[in-house]
Amino acid sequence: MNADETYKNIIAKTLRNTNEIFPLPNRDRRAAEEAARKAQEGRWTFDRLWEEWKKANGSKPSRVNDDNRYKNHLKDPFGDKEPRELVPLDVDGLRVRLLNASAPPPGPQGKADVRGGAPCWDSTSRTPR
Repeated sequence: MNADETYKNIIAKTLRNTNEIFPLPNRDRRAAEEAARKAQEGRWTFDRLWEEWKKANGSKPSRVNDDNRYKNHLKDPFGDKEPRELVPLDVDGLRVRLLNASAPPPGPQGKADVRGGAPCWDSTSRTPR
């Protein structure tokens, strides 16, 4: 580290300490909070895009399934990100996570028992009797 960088670090540290000792006046603090709030409202995150999509496609029959898919698979990893913030590694991680997840076997999940109750499963396998 050269002398110029050391000087900049000392100045930055002094300014940080000064802000901790002498916080911003309320007017400046409120203006900074308002600017941060407006910047957050201007972000088109996946959560916001999803809400707009639901408003536009509220009458689709597949809306409930689509909503469940978003909540189960996309909300946690991508909800607070903007599309431009995604990198291929994010999408690849989702793909790997979905491939490694255990899925139920395809087809009917069991036969109803004679009395019309819950499906009857064989105790030694995952197939219905």
